[in-house]
Amino acid sequence: MKTSLKQIIFGIWILTSFQVNGQLARLLANNTLNGDKEFQSFAFADALGYYKRAYKNDTASHELEWKIAECYRMLNNSRRAEEWYGKIVHLEDVIPTSKFYYAEALKSNGKYEEAKKWFEAYEQEVDDHRIRKKIDAIENQHVLISDASFYDVSSVSFNVDEADFSPTFYKDGIVFVSARKKSPFQSEYAWDNTAFLDIFYAESKSENEFGEVESFDSQINSKLHDGPIAFYANGSKAVFTRNNIIKGKQNRSSEDTNHLQLFFAEKGENGWQNITPFDFNDDEFSIGHATMRADGKVMIFASDKPGGAGNADLYITRYVGGDWTFPENLGDVINTKGDELFPFYKDSVLYFASSGHGGLGGLDIFGVDLRNPDEILNLGAPINSSQDDFGFIIRNREGYFSSNREGNDNIYHFVDNRARVQIIEGMVQNDSDGAPIPFSSIKINDSIKFFTNKDGEFSVELPLDEDYIFKAKKEDFELVQSESRYIDADFSEVIVLKLKPKGLFARIIAIDKETRDVLPEPLIKLKNLTTGEDIEPILIEKEATIFPLDGSCEYELMGAKKEYFTRHINEETEHQKGEIDWKIPLEKIVLNKEIALENIYYDLNKATLRPDALVELDKLVKILLENPTIKIELSSHTDSRGSDPYNQDLSQRRAESAVNYIIEQGIDSERIIAKGYGETKLVNRCANDIPCSNDEHQSNRRTEFKVTSY
Repeated sequence: MKTSLKQIIFGIWILTSFQVNGQLARLLANNTLNGDKEFQSFAFADALGYYKRAYKNDTASHELEWKIAECYRMLNNSRRAEEWYGKIVHLEDVIPTSKFYYAEALKSNGKYEEAKKWFEAYEQEVDDHRIRKKIDAIENQHVLISDASFYDVSSVSFNVDEADFSPTFYKDGIVFVSARKKSPFQSEYAWDNTAFLDIFYAESKSENEFGEVESFDSQINSKLHDGPIAFYANGSKAVFTRNNIIKGKQNRSSEDTNHLQLFFAEKGENGWQNITPFDFNDDEFSIGHATMRADGKVMIFASDKPGGAGNADLYITRYVGGDWTFPENLGDVINTKGDELFPFYKDSVLYFASSGHGGLGGLDIFGVDLRNPDEILNLGAPINSSQDDFGFIIRNREGYFSSNREGNDNIYHFVDNRARVQIIEGMVQNDSDGAPIPFSSIKINDSIKFFTNKDGEFSVELPLDEDYIFKAKKEDFELVQSESRYIDADFSEVIVLKLKPKGLFARIIAIDKETRDVLPEPLIKLKNLTTGEDIEPILIEKEATIFPLDGSCEYELMGAKKEYFTRHINEETEHQKGEIDWKIPLEKIVLNKEIALENIYYDLNKATLRPDALVELDKLVKILLENPTIKIELSSHTDSRGSDPYNQDLSQRRAESAVNYIIEQGIDSERIIAKGYGETKLVNRCANDIPCSNDEHQSNRRTEFKVTSY
């Protein structure tokens, strides 16, 4: 990776400030002073020239050796960086980061064992969580190169001596970033005296053959750095990186630096227009390298904003209600103390380049499924090399990426030729309790047959891009349902097949009587009224309780839940098979809601309870026994015939008569009070002196109760 990449990686992120060692302090020659000035201005190519001229006159200067090494590092020349760091890393007073950068240069040059030695030396001096990952990657190179033979990788036809990198799919070709000059008089970037970056387009003729390269758009390409770019909304919109220029004016930080920022654009009849800055751009730090979900609702980008894990971190923002949400750091599983850059979001997988995770080179390309972001996958060789690899995109089984593996940033095409098969994992479980069912017979598409192991698990290799139907079979069990799946390269689901014992079962749930919503975690009991047996459940789920049943029997179902009245209902299993779904509607307890007791009758002008009334009062006794925390008011009402005082007294005596009976059945007297309302709460028009039928008067002669607390 040549320095054009460093430009787009927000170059100043990884600068090492100069600290002249006390014992080397001396009067510097003009060449050294000029070199320092150019270095501090990020003009590393010019700084290198001055330092090397100074070194010719002072070949014993370890300080100059270090400065030359730093220049080669910033110019991304790993071979020369290795040479010059190698002159100083053995010194007793060398700064520890020199050992780190020496190890990085060695690794980039393919000298892995030597690099491991210097990573370990650096680790002894500095607590840096990256180092263990880098050492592990070196020790497990065989894993990272194991799939190399399955890929075809080739350089695309439009690569030139100047840097070309960060491709993205667009129309019938690709758009990419390049330092190629559009004219002989184009301005140069002082970092390495190359042209400022612009965005270009090339139409695809074949996999790696392209037509003439064209400048992408005059409204997007500016006089400074532009790119990378990402398209969304079917290519009608784009988000791209450029130096902080708005309407031709450069916006600089408090340290006089023009950082990279993100801008949006829309495709119009005459090119790209409506260029607007991202809401969270900031003059004081860089934001760039955006990737966008196809619908434009999720954007991931890189930034060196304060508070991150390392130099450059990846952040995510979502488009909600017409605005972008505040960017969230993707966390320390993805982000490291190094750089995380060039994200590309495809389906649920985020691809990105990192110098902090262990890999084969300086920057390696990694993938992570954002649905399960705990596992970071190194894409391995030949996508990754001992050099810098980045700017990865993929569509189906082929795509493009950038690499400086041949000395310069170029774009490469790849095809994944691995066998189109996928290892599918699965298991067979008892539907009642989730227990594994060992040695079950598995059938796939009625042609592939095998058995599960002793733990009820199976593993099978299946060709990709096909539909499959999975079935399971076991003696004394029956399949709940078959499972249909389309298997592609991204399939990672574990197939779960469920069997249930043959026989009759009840799946009982409690629901809200009014809303019909299923109530979670109810208490469900079942009694076989035919045999008198209390039935024990075989499985209690969050919402349902499963019971075994006998045929041709009557059952009593009881449902209870806090804040609801307990209820009993009866069901029968005559002519029933398999699993039966039973529902118990529970009525929510509402304080002071009046509930009528039906069929509570008294003889004329008497308060004595009749036998038929006792049947109904026994039901209320049962409610009180099954809901031991509730307290109630039992009320009696009369019609309007008779005097008001008489009716008031009669209703009070009737209410007390009912309450006394309930207390005699064992209900605590503190849980129930009697209240006579006479004719004060008529339910219809039948007040004094208004002619009404007997049925209308009967509606007013009623007994009610209401819950006063629970």
